[in-house]
Amino acid sequence: MRSEELNDAQREAVAATEGPVLVLAGAGTGKTRVITHRVARLIGNSVPPADVLAVTFTNKAAREMLQRLRGMLGGKKTAGGPTVCTFHRLGLTILREHAERAGRRPNFSIYDPSDSAGVVRDVLAELVAPDGAADPEMLQRVLSAHKNAGNAVEPGDAFFARLLERYEGDLAARNAFDLDDLIRWPVRLLADKDLRRAYHRRYRYILVDEYQDTNQAQYELLRLLVGPARNICVVGDDDQSIYRFRGACRDKILNFKRDFPGAKVVKLEENYRSTNAILQAANAVIARSAKRHAKRLYSRLGEGGRVRCLEYADATAEAEGIVDEIRERRMLGGLKLHDAAILLRSIHQARVFEERLRFRDLPYTLSGGKSWFDRKEVRDTVAYLRLVVNRSDDAAFLRVVNFPRRGVGEKAVAALVRAARERGRGLSEVIESLEDVAGIAAGAKAALAELAGHLAAARNVLEAGRVVEGARLLMERIGYREAAIALYPDRATGELRAKAVEAVLFALKDFVRKEPRGDLAEFLRRMSLDNEAERGEEERREGLNLMTLHSAKGLEFDTVYIPGLEEGILPHEKSIAEDDDEAVEEERRLLYVGMTRARRSLTFSFCASRARRGGEDEPERSRFFADIPPDLLVIGDPMEPDRVLAPDEGLTYFRRLRAARAAQSERSGGGG
Repeated sequence: MRSEELNDAQREAVAATEGPVLVLAGAGTGKTRVITHRVARLIGNSVPPADVLAVTFTNKAAREMLQRLRGMLGGKKTAGGPTVCTFHRLGLTILREHAERAGRRPNFSIYDPSDSAGVVRDVLAELVAPDGAADPEMLQRVLSAHKNAGNAVEPGDAFFARLLERYEGDLAARNAFDLDDLIRWPVRLLADKDLRRAYHRRYRYILVDEYQDTNQAQYELLRLLVGPARNICVVGDDDQSIYRFRGACRDKILNFKRDFPGAKVVKLEENYRSTNAILQAANAVIARSAKRHAKRLYSRLGEGGRVRCLEYADATAEAEGIVDEIRERRMLGGLKLHDAAILLRSIHQARVFEERLRFRDLPYTLSGGKSWFDRKEVRDTVAYLRLVVNRSDDAAFLRVVNFPRRGVGEKAVAALVRAARERGRGLSEVIESLEDVAGIAAGAKAALAELAGHLAAARNVLEAGRVVEGARLLMERIGYREAAIALYPDRATGELRAKAVEAVLFALKDFVRKEPRGDLAEFLRRMSLDNEAERGEEERREGLNLMTLHSAKGLEFDTVYIPGLEEGILPHEKSIAEDDDEAVEEERRLLYVGMTRARRSLTFSFCASRARRGGEDEPERSRFFADIPPDLLVIGDPMEPDRVLAPDEGLTYFRRLRAARAAQSERSGGGG
């Protein structure tokens, strides 16, 4: 570790190794550098590496942290070293060690939201839902929100209480946890004092990244893991708390000193990303936030250009103007597409930009696209492998029971479900003995018995220690590849999609190579975690970045455009309609996050007219725009791209432009 790499505030944060510490790390101030140097310092001070736990929110952040640590520690492997992982991976570790205490067998499955919604759907078949409350996906989200709110929250509704009880019972019967259980159950288990003390001895130093994003359940888990020495360091920025809709509790970072009396607070305010002109505008926006830890970002990268503001006639003109400007700047050699981003408040704004980008033949990446893990072929392959490991996994069975086609209809499935409930067994176990199961045609019985044989054969190979061979044997014997190819109109497309099976098997082979003691169950659990954690984190391709402001968190670009800086868009109309001050304040923080993604160039845009609900509105500029002093802005004229107006001209520019357009419209109407 070279201390000269750190500024004074960073060195202070790194050196404060004992007791509770809150590091308020403003945007672009090098928080990852602080965390990794802090871990390296602890190890350098003779703290055993295994005593250190660093928790973050995404696999991507954990990988980056581990990579930096390896470089700082001389490239040593982290086996037996510090634990660097996500909250969900931490919870999985605890559950894997104490599954029996949670009423599960060690080969448990992890259900993603789609699987969980399937369980809810099964429960609803036997419960009478109130009007408007029979949507499994919606109810799954309600269940998830309830779990993330913490164990102290009790259902206040009789139907929901019954739903929750039946849902939990079905998960236990299927030997499965859902993703929220990976936090909720460890919190329950750590209520045991002896178990809690064991983890206090294991993790003597705890570091938490992005602390402002913790929800109630994650917060409870951390509080239980912190030992008597209170060696916890949290790093975060309340100004970048934008995930309330996911259950994030900003109060946790605001109240850290109350929760941990005597905590040391260190502010990181030197920004290494943006020019001062951008930071001054961002500071002006966030300074109006009602409740926050006061911070003011500054940079040594120079003043830079002021924030540009453009107004267009409508949304189509806005998209055309921005895309054409990007195209021209690219042609002149001053802009690389992958270093530019258009950041949107809502994904529905993307359509007009996509149309223009396609028309101009500009490559782009739209965030929030379908994950590789969501492809049918991947989910099917994983479901088959889950059945090899966990014969009680009914969600996996129901997904693949009739693909490839086996002639197993709804009546046969219903008969299987009845038999499974009568016997108290999983569906995969029932098909191993179908003689006395009524309601299933002979052909379907033969096909199900054949499936049971394939699963048993794969299980035998697996139990002999040949993990990859067992998985490959199963997929070959069921004839999945040819069935997948036949789904698509042309064989080339089918073969391309069917390669997903090989990709899963290759990933399994790589896992077994790297984790000699790792089994198929652990591989599948990690895949489930990667599926959720990596959503929205796909590698950027060579193309313009078109994404929502939420998905831009943690990224940075030389050039940033934020269109639609208007009332009803940013802040969003829902936050205004709810008359919820905190909802509007989160919109302010969302804009601040977007502004601080820009390194060199930041441009806002507005529309004089915008289509909304079948009509045309004349939107007002965002209230947040009014918080930026005029001398930090440059008002540009999209009709005269080479002309830049002085600040005093800009104060009246929009009014004059709108009046001119209104007069032109009047003349056109009069002549019509």
